[in-house]
Order: sequence, then structure tokens, then C-alpha cells
Amino acid sequence: MADLHANPVPPAVARPVSRFHVGSARITPDTPGGLAGVLLRGVNALDETTWPLSLVGAAEPGQLVCVATGWATPEMGDIPAWLPRNRPVFDAFAQHLARLATEVDVVPTLIPFSRGVLSDSPSTLTFLRGSASKGWRFLLSPPDLWTPQVAENGVDHIARLLETIALHESFAGWIMPTGLADNLAPGHAAVRIPAEVHAHWQTHATGPTLHV
Repeated sequence: MADLHANPVPPAVARPVSRFHVGSARITPDTPGGLAGVLLRGVNALDETTWPLSLVGAAEPGQLVCVATGWATPEMGDIPAWLPRNRPVFDAFAQHLARLATEVDVVPTLIPFSRGVLSDSPSTLTFLRGSASKGWRFLLSPPDLWTPQVAENGVDHIARLLETIALHESFAGWIMPTGLADNLAPGHAAVRIPAEVHAHWQTHATGPTLHV
């Protein structure tokens, strides 16, 4: 009789969906008290071992499933994430997550940030013009997108965002005035938005806002 314990088949291990429910992030004033969606913490577009295998249970149908736009891995050394050489891997990630999102009817949503593959308006718009962007939306988080030097001259920069990328059809909303910091990527720090920049944004911005 065969030994049933010889060469046992290892159990299948499913990669868990890493997710962070932004419990205090509410879309206002459109849906007071409503949860906008979730932020997938620890999901790095440049590290395939962190890519989720499923989005089942990550969010309710129609909600946003948000991810950072990738960050440099230790193996990359001093190579920044935003270099063009990293775009093919990022595009593959975008197509992968878009497929998972379609399966459960959630909305894949990018959050560009200063250390990411998409680190500014031009790189984000370049991605949105490509085929890998199909189905994707994006949030603008100036505290995470800007460096301290940019924030110092933030009125001009917020005006530029309002007049350009915030008018794009895939724009889903704002994260203001507090950023997501290391909820986006390990060691990432959000900048402080000066009062005059916040005032200009409040006066001129349109679209939903996620308060964290």
C-alpha cells in the first residue's frame, strides 16, 4: 500500500490582499458619511511579489481601490522609481490590477507621489495617454505629490493643477489638506500645505475631496 505521507503535496498558499481601509476618508460633500474606498498598503508596482492576486472583499462594487504609483526597491539601489526604464513593469502592474478590479466591479485608482513612477503631472498624463491606463482613475494629493520647495510656491502650482490635470476625464478627486505619508510608501513623508495654498484650492477646486 502506498505511503500517503510520502512526498506530500504542499498546501496552496494564496497571497493575501494587503489593504488599508481609510476609515476616516470620506467623500464630501457629495456623499456625506460615505466611504470612498480603500488604499492598498504595501502594494508596490515595481515589486511583483507584492501584487495582489485578487481584490475580492477589498471594497464594495463601485468604490475606489487606490494604490501608490510604485517606489524604488532595495535591489534598485539609487535608481529612482520615476526613470523611464521602470515604465514597462509599471504598465504591466496597471494592466494586472485593472483586470482584478474588473472582476469585482471596483475602480482602480492611482495616487501619484513624489517618489513614485508617476511623480508629477507630466508623467501621469503620459501614462493616461497609453493603453495600460484603460479603466484607471487617479487622485491628486498635493501634500504627497510635492516637495517642500514646490509647496513654498504652492499657489502657482495648485493653479496649474486646477487648470490642467484636474480637468482630465479620469480625475477622481483630491486628498487635501493632509496627505497619506507612509501609508503610500515606506518612509514617504507628506509636505505641509501653506495656508494660502489651501485657501486658493478651497476657492477654486472642484470635484470630491477625501479627508483622511
